[in-house]
Amino acid sequence: MDSPDSVRVHCPAKLNLWLEVLGRRPDGFHELDTGLVAIDLWDTVEVERRPGGAGALVLHVEGPRTSPDVPVGPDNLACRAAELVLERAVQLGHERPSLELRLTKAIPSQAGLGGGSSDAAGVAWACCLLLGLDPEDPFILDGLGQLGSDCTFFLRARDQGLARCLGRGEQCEVRPNPRTERVFALFTPEVGCSTAAVYGALDLASRTPFDVQADAWFSLALPRARASLVNHLEPAAEGLHPELARWRECLQGGGWGHFRLSGSGSSYYALFGNRAEAEAALQAVVAAGKDRNLGLRGAWVVAPAGCGLRHGPSK
Repeated sequence: MDSPDSVRVHCPAKLNLWLEVLGRRPDGFHELDTGLVAIDLWDTVEVERRPGGAGALVLHVEGPRTSPDVPVGPDNLACRAAELVLERAVQLGHERPSLELRLTKAIPSQAGLGGGSSDAAGVAWACCLLLGLDPEDPFILDGLGQLGSDCTFFLRARDQGLARCLGRGEQCEVRPNPRTERVFALFTPEVGCSTAAVYGALDLASRTPFDVQADAWFSLALPRARASLVNHLEPAAEGLHPELARWRECLQGGGWGHFRLSGSGSSYYALFGNRAEAEAALQAVVAAGKDRNLGLRGAWVVAPAGCGLRHGPSK
């Protein structure tokens, strides 16, 4: 069967259901145990093979969540993922094609939602589909893991959208598709969080170990499931960013202390049994934040996506 000339991939955001930092590794990274779930908040990437161009790679970035910190050139993770697949294609004897990438951003950046990593995985998958390559090729998977620890999750768990990730996050144990009526209330403050800065502020001595219920998480009773939402990076992020500390005070004061930070921040989320409860709580949280002059980049009620990536012809 001939390969398509263009592919569109919908790239989901993620939440960390738990994030335990086990210690610092000799390579300078941190050893993690984290649970990732893809949610139905999506960026879109479109990859098109172009005639001629001597193997050029062109990126266009657009959409409501474009921001100055999102690179628009070769430093963007989407471009770097495309280059990775192109390198593998040339190794396997393919002629390097010219590609045009179009990235539409709906996931806020520096928000702990994995948008850049998801975009990279989506582009890698799209390029594999265009060029007839295996997305499970170890060269591609290992390369994606070097680009960003979450990249491996988005590609490996593209059919399930749920995984336990170990190492520095690149060791992905895919779990069955989460089938649940539960949803998440999610909001992203105006502040953006640097992952490196948050890890740099982490006090490893003060962290508390916790018991991970990896396979049973979506079947736990709601209070117990909420109690299982733990993030060792949360104190560091809130200590580093005064606005996040103010949001924590707001959440605690309003009886919403079960909201947790996703990844290194800055997004907060909480688990609810149904959409109506989540929407009511989110409206109350947003109103309380507004009363305290706390800004937001966005607020959503989201559900597990049921998959890590979705694709189809772009035209």
